Amino acid sequence: AVGTDGLIISTSDGGGTWISHASSTSYDLYSIDLVEFGYYRACGQGGTIVHSTDQGATWQLENSSLNYNLYSVDTKGIETYAYAVGSDGVILETTNNGVSWNPREVNFAYNFNDVVWQALFHNIYAVGYYGVVYRNSGIGTDFELQNAGTRVWLFSSDFINENIGWVVGGDPGWGGTTDGVILNTTDGGITWSEQLNLSTQIDAVDFVNANEGWVVGHDGLIRHTVNGGQTWNTQNSPVT
Repeated sequence: AVGTDGLIISTSDGGGTWISHASSTSYDLYSIDLVEFGYYRACGQGGTIVHSTDQGATWQLENSSLNYNLYSVDTKGIETYAYAVGSDGVILETTNNGVSWNPREVNFAYNFNDVVWQALFHNIYAVGYYGVVYRNSGIGTDFELQNAGTRVWLFSSDFINENIGWVVGGDPGWGGTTDGVILNTTDGGITWSEQLNLSTQIDAVDFVNANEGWVVGHDGLIRHTVNGGQTWNTQNSPVT
């Protein structure tokens, strides 16, 4: 887990106890990505990207920039490729295991909040403000806009194969009735359908297969599905 002032903590007993690690940065960290047998990466404020090659015991700085913040990072398995996204439409790409991070051009000037690599089929998805979903079909190809034009800000995405995925988000507070939304695609993001509309903002989504997944959000919201999102059931949360 990561947080303010460069916080990185880890557990090796299922969350029973947590220990702190020196992160080589004092900037806030917003996202962490763990890859088995590969690099661990975290990103955050001031364009910070840090990595670990010893399962999180020690961390080294890979990237920094005062021009943007980074809100999500994702690495492709044990390979050398990774993406990070953030404020002002920033998408960064590395093809050499973080030795250098290069910007990718997209026609978007607002926040990207999440990037996910559907690694088996090489597709990369970046989601953000105004309902935008950008897709890249692999290293060296351009990011293409797939969805946009809604006032809902998208915060998290998850794909379980090249066709089936979900994005979640919420109303930024500009009026209307949609405060939380789950969108689903079955054609790789070409079209999206609404699965759930709530009065509570949804912040994150994770699926373990095509049927079972969870979303979480404000006010301790936890919803669970076992049928690919056709129905979402409330699960008790210990926090509000």
